[in-house]
Amino acid sequence: MTEIEREIPNLKLSIINVLHSKYKENILIDEKTYLDAIIKFEEKVEKSLIDTMARLNIQGYTKSDRYSLPYNNEIKIELYGESYLNGCYEVFRVARKVMKEILEKNLYKVRFYVHVNVRDKGIMGSVEYLFRYHIPKQRGS
Repeated sequence: MTEIEREIPNLKLSIINVLHSKYKENILIDEKTYLDAIIKFEEKVEKSLIDTMARLNIQGYTKSDRYSLPYNNEIKIELYGESYLNGCYEVFRVARKVMKEILEKNLYKVRFYVHVNVRDKGIMGSVEYLFRYHIPKQRGS
């Protein structure tokens, strides 16, 4: 599996605890458990996006080696921590922005992956979503 470089945020951020608690109970957060949780979350986001695309008759798919996709487009979405800590992990907030661009570009087939970074920004931190996708070049253009 192709590895992607990840920034390891301050593991004491409140929004890290929310992400971690979705996948593990009563385990200290260290670099390994953070990486496991973030990868599982990325897969959940991708599955949700594929399901949403299918409802709109768009073929969305990822490679089995997700990060090996040579993407040529990227949508960056950053959600900031707020008093409702789960807010920056609500996939529908990301899906709205992604689907808007896909529909505006009139795409019917999308090969993509999602890369998520938790950042030490703002008061509570932020979650950055990078929706990276490939649009094949059209012949004759």
